[in-house]
Amino acid sequence: MGMSIIRQNYIMQYWADSAFMGHKTFKIMMSRMDFQNIHANITLHDPNAYHHDVASSDPLWHSRSMLEHFTKKSGGIAVPVGTLASDECMAWMKSKSKACTFLPNKPDKYGIRFFAVVGSKHLYLSSIADNRSGNTTGISGAPDYCRVF
Repeated sequence: MGMSIIRQNYIMQYWADSAFMGHKTFKIMMSRMDFQNIHANITLHDPNAYHHDVASSDPLWHSRSMLEHFTKKSGGIAVPVGTLASDECMAWMKSKSKACTFLPNKPDKYGIRFFAVVGSKHLYLSSIADNRSGNTTGISGAPDYCRVF
């Protein structure tokens, strides 16, 4: 999460000591070697659950279970009170993916778009769903969102 807020081009720059680079919070939390070991070994999906048809038609197949888990937990914690706002948000990315969307009027031109429902009084995230860009499974966003709950 911190890396999405404080952007550097390379992982090692978060731990750098030179001017305009590095950040003390990253250095306090863990060493760069520990982070790189975790980063190299983490998987967000069950390798036995790989299905070629699903992976070739859904560009976010590898993180779909994590997104569903996050959606369920945020929906269970945040109780909407008062007015709710629905807005799109974008997770910036450099990699090429079918899920990536080009938005010319944003500061970060490429990213994965999500639709978020946020309470106006306490700013709790009540719900989040991706816009299913590049998804050719034939399942639209609304039925998939209702399946989660």
